[in-house]
Amino acid sequence: MADYTDIRADLVSHVSWAPGGDQLLVAATPSPAAPARLMLYRSDLWKVHHSWTLQVEPETLTSSWANDGTRIAVTWAGRGLIELATADEQPVRERPVDGMVMHIAWRPNHDVIAGVGFSPRGIPEIHMWVAGDVSAPALRKPLADSPGGTFSWCGWSRSGDSLALLFARQLDASFTRFDNELLIFSVDQQDQLTLTKRIALPSGPIEIDNSSELWSPAGDAFAIPVQDDSGRGLGFVDVATASVTEIWRPSNDGDSGLTGVAWSPTGALVAATNRTHIFVLDSKSRALRYTLDSQHPLSDPRWIMGGGQSNELQQEVSISGFTNAIAWSPVGPHVVAGNNGALRVFSIPSGQ
Repeated sequence: MADYTDIRADLVSHVSWAPGGDQLLVAATPSPAAPARLMLYRSDLWKVHHSWTLQVEPETLTSSWANDGTRIAVTWAGRGLIELATADEQPVRERPVDGMVMHIAWRPNHDVIAGVGFSPRGIPEIHMWVAGDVSAPALRKPLADSPGGTFSWCGWSRSGDSLALLFARQLDASFTRFDNELLIFSVDQQDQLTLTKRIALPSGPIEIDNSSELWSPAGDAFAIPVQDDSGRGLGFVDVATASVTEIWRPSNDGDSGLTGVAWSPTGALVAATNRTHIFVLDSKSRALRYTLDSQHPLSDPRWIMGGGQSNELQQEVSISGFTNAIAWSPVGPHVVAGNNGALRVFSIPSGQ
């Protein structure tokens, strides 16, 4: 059994640990129509020591930390890129984005931020920005051989020499079948990309929260929420063979399937959530080690819906304390669940 602590919060949509594990970035909003508030928690006291209020859509927000833990890159709904300094409560740099950027990742040991999305003409592309230099144009690599699709996630290997992307192209009008691929690029010191692996994934819709870390610390495997003809589960991808080797399926996957993934610091364990529970697996044997009740019971589950215009109907509705995001501390046994109403911080035995 894993112990946990609840920290009262609003509607949490995103969580992200600093590389040193001493700070946690949390995106939350007091109601679905309100702007997002970004908060930095100190993980020793679980107190907010910095916060920013941004006019962004919180459910689409994604972030990535610089290696030294002093800067954070943030983007949302493809509309811009903001760089924050953790010692300053004002956004330090903001730049527009040409096209749409859906997910970002800061390159380890480099002042480079990668982003994936598509151009104004709808061509899927990769962006590479020099951090801190607002005047420098982004390096953009269009994927002209993959029209009609979009990216949902990107992530770097720990060494920073490879970049992985999730790509999906819709195959039918019912949004039930997709051409899903995991693309892996090698990246040189001049940030030039070369496609090295193209891995086919099951054809069902893939839904991933914006806090997920899919790539194992060792770089030899991925854990990705997938769906095939047998149902939903956690697909394990072996990088060496470029294949899905197994799909682990929970006995109770809830109503939404698995959406969030987080690896332990050594990669011995991997966690996945279905918005009500967190399943912690042995990453090699795929044995289920823990099933954690992550859903938070809201004490006052009433929130105002609607945009606030006089001609719009506003109504109070109940929102369950679902888990919207999970993240595993990079230095210890703590797994945080970002819920509607609270942060729930678990301490996983042998959670390295």
